[in-house]
Amino acid sequence: MRKKKRAEHKTDTENQDTDRLNALLAEGRVFCDMPALADRDSILIRDTCLQNSFICQPQQRNIHGRIFGGFLMRRAFEIAFSTTYAFAGVAPHFLEVDHVDFVRPVSN
Repeated sequence: MRKKKRAEHKTDTENQDTDRLNALLAEGRVFCDMPALADRDSILIRDTCLQNSFICQPQQRNIHGRIFGGFLMRRAFEIAFSTTYAFAGVAPHFLEVDHVDFVRPVSN
C-alpha cells in the first residue's frame, strides 16, 4: 500500500511539474512569436543580462601577475546579486554555490 501511495504521489507531482513547465514554455513562445501580446510582468532570461567591467589593481594579483580566483568569484557573486535584484526587485537569498574549478590562470 505504501509503495502504491508513493507511486501515485510521485506521478501527481510529476504531472504538476510538467503542467507548470508547459505553461512557462507557452508563455515564452508568446514572447518570441508575438511580443506585443506578451504579459508585461514577464521577461525572457536572455533579456536579463548585465555586464560589468573593472580594472584589476595590483592588490588583486598574485606574484605571477595573475588575478586571484577568489576575487573573480566575489565579482561574479556581486554581478549575480545585482542582476537578480534589478529584475526581481527584491534582494535574493543564495542557498549555495556550486563547485568552482579554475582550469587556466587569468591574465590581466
